[in-house]
Amino acid sequence: MLHIALKLAQEQQNYDGVTYIYDLLANLAYERGEYEKAEKLFVSVMQRLLSMDVSKTDNKMIHMSLKLANIYKIQKDIRYIP
Repeated sequence: MLHIALKLAQEQQNYDGVTYIYDLLANLAYERGEYEKAEKLFVSVMQRLLSMDVSKTDNKMIHMSLKLANIYKIQKDIRYIP
């Protein structure tokens, strides 16, 4: 359903809608443990928000930064298991 909504938002050139759906997809991937997908989506959402003049200190940005930090920690732990 989210992919259908994303297609509609893209067709309507609804920048905010696309950003919101990317955020939903990022959080869904994060919750499912699909960390590479979540990382790419969170980075994309953050770039889109920054282009809309959202401050780096905005709660949304901080929340995503914390999730990215956790993803990087998890990926490091997975890659370097002896």
